[in-house]
Amino acid sequence: MPLTYKQIIKIINDFWFKKIRIRGSHYRFELNWKWITIPFHKEFPPKTSQSILKDISNFTKTDYKEIIKKYNIKL
Repeated sequence: MPLTYKQIIKIINDFWFKKIRIRGSHYRFELNWKWITIPFHKEFPPKTSQSILKDISNFTKTDYKEIIKKYNIKL
């Protein structure tokens, strides 16, 4: 089951990212001077989902596999 932007935004909000702006169809979030941009799509391809989740894990210093396990993500 592919991830949706709502699921990714929920994960981002759980890690205390702040929404900085919305431009067109992209949301930008910030945490400790590190930015992540999330496009407003209904579903993301698996590689895009993995890339976003890896960015979240790098910025928060959380293990990538723990995020997948915690949110029961199937890629």
